[in-house]
Amino acid sequence: MYRIYREFPYAAIAEPSLPSALQIAVDHGLLATNMTIILAGSNEGFMESEVLGRKSRLYGRRTAQIRLLPFDYADAAKFLPNTKSQDLVRYYATFGGTPYCLARINESDGFEDNVLRLLLDNLLANGGVMIRLRGNGPILM
Repeated sequence: MYRIYREFPYAAIAEPSLPSALQIAVDHGLLATNMTIILAGSNEGFMESEVLGRKSRLYGRRTAQIRLLPFDYADAAKFLPNTKSQDLVRYYATFGGTPYCLARINESDGFEDNVLRLLLDNLLANGGVMIRLRGNGPILM
């Protein structure tokens, strides 16, 4: 059985006792089960210091570590088989090889529409961000 914590740093920042709770769970029961806990996060600094570091409550409990790198241009382009090469370059320059962003691109929309939608979705999803759109337009929070 697997338990996956995607973007663990966000959860741990929101609930600082989470690493301690996991440490207690691992030390007092999970070792005797067939459960595997996977902690994933894109904040590499947090993962190194707060999850894997010597001062972390979870230090010494890791059994494996995988550092996933973004796709290179050729692999990223496979996400968008019907996109013109000049737009592929623009997408890669904007989003890099991040599968999450590449998978959310709608090829039937134009480059600008996709970028605007994905950037706004990301800003709004991360809460507490305020932006003003063109002049006296709406303020989004």
